[in-house]
Amino acid sequence: MPATRPPTYRITHKPLPAFTVTAATIAATAIDAHRRDWFRILVELRAHGLTDTDIARALRVRDSTVRNWKYGAEPMHSRGEALLALQQELRRRQQRTRRTLRERERRARVRAERVGEGA
Repeated sequence: MPATRPPTYRITHKPLPAFTVTAATIAATAIDAHRRDWFRILVELRAHGLTDTDIARALRVRDSTVRNWKYGAEPMHSRGEALLALQQELRRRQQRTRRTLRERERRARVRAERVGEGA
């Protein structure tokens, strides 16, 4: 039985249309550069221990809305601001907790040094 050859495909190259840079093009690019990565923000909130349901309740939206944001949908402006505010609040709490733990560790070291000196 003769070996069959795989089909060959011819690729034709067409010239690209002329592209002119306009102020609108630059503005659109600048806007895209400042887009939020909502998936990353939601993952960070989950790392803080919040579930999709917790996030939805905090923002007063449905669970499916939060899932849609995770899969690429853009939240309305007010919801996006609320989501960012929630992220900021959790970051502040985390920083306060770290500061408190560092302060407790420092106090424990000072106490241990004092006990060692008095012995």
